[in-house]
Amino acid sequence: MAAAIAKCVWVVVFEAKSLDPAFEIRSWTLEEVGQWLDSLALGDYKESFMSHEITGAELLNLERRDLKDLGVTKVGHLKRIQEGIKELHHREAVYDRPSS
Repeated sequence: MAAAIAKCVWVVVFEAKSLDPAFEIRSWTLEEVGQWLDSLALGDYKESFMSHEITGAELLNLERRDLKDLGVTKVGHLKRIQEGIKELHHREAVYDRPSS
């Protein structure tokens, strides 16, 4: 249930930021990763992600231990970020899929 709510929040907030829906995630800047964290209501981690230079390409490859190294220690926050990254992978797959 919480994951579904997080996805709904992510879709509503992130789309409201007027980013092109076909925007290539691997090209995200530090600021765009920060916007994504804001959309998950986890903006408190922006400074850490920025200081470790987490761009879109790095974001898509983060694992649980990496998140802990970035200072994400609360289980709920870890889960929310992991679910968000999973959704980004799905979005990237849809974007990369050739249209028929």
